[in-house]
Amino acid sequence: MFIKHVKSPKLSTSVS
Repeated sequence: MFIKHVKSPKLSTSVS
């Protein structure tokens, strides 16, 4: 699971 720097906080949570 990798977290990329996204401007949308919800997007970051989905990627995690």
